[in-house]
Amino acid sequence: MNRQEALELLRLSPTAGTHEIRTVLFQYYEQLLEGSSEDGWEDRLGQLTEIRDTLMNPGSATISPSEHVLTGAADMLDPAQLPDHVHVLLYHQGLQETIHTLRFEARDLVLAFENEFTARKYTQQLAQNQCFQPWAERFGTQEILEFCEAAGYGFLLVPTSEMVQPPQQTVDELKTL
Repeated sequence: MNRQEALELLRLSPTAGTHEIRTVLFQYYEQLLEGSSEDGWEDRLGQLTEIRDTLMNPGSATISPSEHVLTGAADMLDPAQLPDHVHVLLYHQGLQETIHTLRFEARDLVLAFENEFTARKYTQQLAQNQCFQPWAERFGTQEILEFCEAAGYGFLLVPTSEMVQPPQQTVDELKTL
């Protein structure tokens, strides 16, 4: 797949910039997460991964989706395009804090927001849907990436222009590292 084909599949113009591409990719990933129980989602994931690799990692080979689903920001974005800081959601678990993740395939993804307002809005939605009360906290992006790498978590960046909805299914208990 070449750049023009990838942009056409995303319904973007040939002059689309990195931010616009990231935003549209995020929307497609979010839709895919919502419909992950539908038939054919693995094929759509494979195509979306190929599009992402073509647009965000020119010249790199496509890696199978099972090995490459949002495993890290460097896989999905040019590190120079990442914000210096992100907002992640935390919970109290006894005397420890635990980080909010989304489960996709067999992988936990840390949800990191570029925008504090969006992160706080998401915490309010989560609090309405479950018994845990999260809060948004600002961290250096590099610190969160290192945490994700050490803990074996994936990383999902929510662009400033996006609002996300919490999943319908939640966990009954928190786990700590």
